[in-house]
Amino acid sequence: MNEDEELEEAIKTVLQALEKKDTQIAFYKKLYEDLKNDFENYKNDKDINYLDGIHHKKLVEKSIGQIIDKPEECWFDSMEVKIIIDDKLYNANSENDFVTLKDISDKEPNKCITVIAESPLSGTIYRYNNYGKREWQLIGNLLGYA
Repeated sequence: MNEDEELEEAIKTVLQALEKKDTQIAFYKKLYEDLKNDFENYKNDKDINYLDGIHHKKLVEKSIGQIIDKPEECWFDSMEVKIIIDDKLYNANSENDFVTLKDISDKEPNKCITVIAESPLSGTIYRYNNYGKREWQLIGNLLGYA
């Protein structure tokens, strides 16, 4: 290979490397933009109800006053769960029990029940049978106890 061919080969190699680098840069720019958009959407999304320790099989709108349509799908795991019935406070040990809103209301279907489910970083307050309606309602969100 003569000097001109070597130079031409070196230029091709450099151009290929630059094209590859541009492709990688474009990929990482796109990835960054996608992640940034996903984060913004997550921050602004009112439909996400993931609170630490609260699991929903189906995402529900997280808004105060919202009726919980499927209380059997709203369950608590590894949380401090306090239940207030007729001004009496009960603790539900959700670390050992599978506790759902439906489980709680099935025990006292005619009473007004307040449930406070809290983890270190967040929590939720629910009320059942408010105004004589046998339905669960989200009435508040907490910042947690940590």
